[in-house]
Amino acid sequence: MERALWTHHVLAADATHWDATGFALGRVGGQRSADLLVRDLAEAPGGPGCEAARVRADLDAVTVLCRQGYVAGPETVDAAVQALDANEPAVQRAALLAVDRCVRASADAVETDRAAAVAARIERFAEGTSASVAFAAYGALEALSQSPKVAAADVFAPYEGPPDPQVPAWAVTVARVRALATTGPGRRSLAQALEATDPAGLGFPAAHAVVVALEALRRPDRDEDAVAPVEAFAGRVAEAARGASGRARRELAHLACVAAVTVSARRGVERLDACADPALPQGTLARARIDRVLAAPPSKARTQALVEAAGDPDGSLAARALAGLAEIRPTKDVSARVAAAFERDDPGLSAAAAALVGRWIAGGWKPTPPVTAALLDLADPVRGSPVAEAPWIEARLSAADALGAWLASPGISSAERDRIAARLSARTFEPHVTVRLSFARALEPVPDARARFVAGLRPAGDQAFAAADGRIDPPADLPARPRLEIGTDAGTFEVELSPAVAPMNVANLWNLAREGFFDGLAFHRVVPGFVVQGGDPRGDGYGGPGYVVPCEWSNVVYARGSVGMALAGKDTGGSQFFVTHVPTPHLEGRYTWVGRVTRGLEVVDRILPGDRMRTVRAVGERGGGAPGAPPGDAIEPSGG
Repeated sequence: MERALWTHHVLAADATHWDATGFALGRVGGQRSADLLVRDLAEAPGGPGCEAARVRADLDAVTVLCRQGYVAGPETVDAAVQALDANEPAVQRAALLAVDRCVRASADAVETDRAAAVAARIERFAEGTSASVAFAAYGALEALSQSPKVAAADVFAPYEGPPDPQVPAWAVTVARVRALATTGPGRRSLAQALEATDPAGLGFPAAHAVVVALEALRRPDRDEDAVAPVEAFAGRVAEAARGASGRARRELAHLACVAAVTVSARRGVERLDACADPALPQGTLARARIDRVLAAPPSKARTQALVEAAGDPDGSLAARALAGLAEIRPTKDVSARVAAAFERDDPGLSAAAAALVGRWIAGGWKPTPPVTAALLDLADPVRGSPVAEAPWIEARLSAADALGAWLASPGISSAERDRIAARLSARTFEPHVTVRLSFARALEPVPDARARFVAGLRPAGDQAFAAADGRIDPPADLPARPRLEIGTDAGTFEVELSPAVAPMNVANLWNLAREGFFDGLAFHRVVPGFVVQGGDPRGDGYGGPGYVVPCEWSNVVYARGSVGMALAGKDTGGSQFFVTHVPTPHLEGRYTWVGRVTRGLEVVDRILPGDRMRTVRAVGERGGGAPGAPPGDAIEPSGG
């Protein structure tokens, strides 16, 4: 298939075909495609008959292949940088995205002695270009760990280049701050900018950049001269919050808490009164205490604090603490705490514990018998056990990955390897396809066991599929253009859903909204300049409705305001959804696109972590065009 796609790509003569074949090569191609695309790029830009559409399609495909782990050498970055000569913003943006993704994916993508020269070439596109190009340029500089040259007075300044409906000016400022945070001089500029910032004039979404700066300055082992400016800013913003009311109080209180965590981490003492502000969501102070410890450099005191927090009765807080133990060398006491986490009958906590164990094993740790037993019981639960049900899928996937790392470890005995492989290979009746795939990956170090497992999958899988009743049928009264009106603490926005693109996922969201499932749930994840995510009844990213929904992938682009389904793996969607702040082409073909925001994007921009969906109403009108057709021209080149 890869060879046939490449032939079509070479012979194509118009943008539509280049987009289609480039999209396909990025998803099903391999190292051969990556090499051929780079060669095509090296020969095309600037030469006779150069086709901008083909160059952009090549760059988009290279970006996806880099993200998938195919080797990106210096010639890849050289070809992308060469494409910047094209006088086409779409090509320039695609080239910058390729540099960004390929450098992050491979340490060999650019030689150390050339990084500064590449960055100097890229920095020309960070100001004065369209917002989309500038945003991508700052992302590439961040990937290269090369701070742009920005005066402290301009760090938080609104972007003043040509406007772009797809990338708001505040998102460019966020990208600028992230690029500055990669070097010592850049972080000193951030501290100086905070010192000159008046909190009284701050509001969201512009203040997202300040949050990103404060978090970047959190590590105590960084830039001692940044502490005083941050501490002074923390005092000013806390005072401003006390004098504000309504939504302004909520926003300033959020800034004050973020600043307090940074100061607390830098000073090594707990000063988190700002996080107890009643304007903040419940649980903010408890999470801030863990965040303060997470920001601390490795030490016995830090490890002990996280081990204690991992025993918190609140499973969400315990899981948050476990994540901070990944870089330590586990002791007997630490591994005992992790083993105890598996026994708490909490799917989210078990998922966090299994993921942690997997990282330890990859680092050379030999799991204790209780931990190995817990992983096996997660991956291979007894029939009829609640652990075999949908809420536990993420934990089971993490357990299978950890067992796969242990099977591949040189420290495992032959008897232990055979015992684990025999148990995993016998689970051919597993009904969930993603879990089956994770077992196949885990068994790769034991070829005979993997062959037995794969051979037994087909008949068992056919039986499981025939018996399954997990499909979600669209309600009889689902309108042609269903919409969700989502009233939040930050205001109301409207989502137009697209049954033609993702019928099962749209029906699922529609049903949940009609049942009131989302009412009162929080946006637990906000990544400025990327997404806001909510719909989790647990509030920590591990929850759902109690069942899973299959993926319905498409080639609809993830433009600004796109709504997609959050996943822990293939076919693990449920109730969690996200809304994009900016175009996110790396999500295309990987996450189910269900619709787009048609009203209230400015509200989405203002959403903060912990903001709640007060009400989510399922509404819509009948008729008016092709039922469920994708809104507008949603299917378009991702580089545009």
